[in-house]
Amino acid sequence: MKSMSIVAFISTHFKERLPLLTALRHRYNTLPKNKKRLVAALVILLGVGLIAVLVTIGVNQRLSTAPFKNDPSITKKYTGKQITSPDYKTLLPVGKTIDSLGGWTRVSPPESNPVFAYIDRVNGKQINVSEQPLPNEFKQDTAAQIQQLASGYKATEKVTVGDVTVFIGTSAKGPQSVIFVKNNLLVLIKSSVALSENDWASYVNSLK
Repeated sequence: MKSMSIVAFISTHFKERLPLLTALRHRYNTLPKNKKRLVAALVILLGVGLIAVLVTIGVNQRLSTAPFKNDPSITKKYTGKQITSPDYKTLLPVGKTIDSLGGWTRVSPPESNPVFAYIDRVNGKQINVSEQPLPNEFKQDTAAQIQQLASGYKATEKVTVGDVTVFIGTSAKGPQSVIFVKNNLLVLIKSSVALSENDWASYVNSLK
């Protein structure tokens, strides 16, 4: 069966429903003014909603066929290559190996740039350490970019460790977020409880 154009489809269905539309129009004309306004508003809302759905479908269809060749991480996903360990230089505490820390875990989605994490302990308290190569958008004016990122985590407390500026944020219930850049890596550390500045400074310094 040949496909029917959208215009022909609408035209056919409009003709089939013309008696019903005429009856509805007559009923509408007999309504009080306040109810007419309500009906008109509902029709407008339904129309806007239908347009939004159609636009969303159209956008999703275009996105589903967009080329991915300009994003290496997406290319790796669609060629079947899955990254299960960092393919970039990482930082680890002096005296520890990734095996002794339980191994790397990828914490970023397959379609995005790889971010890997490991679990460690400071004074018996668990911390989660994630590392990724410094994003391109952070390579210019890095200090300002990191400070802006840290503010999103409410990490406004600063500690200087050598040439590294460490941003620390502490929530009211105790967990902390720590953000810094070292050796061209963006590092984010989460702890379930608050640690002292000295603890954080010592740990950051131990990462080699």
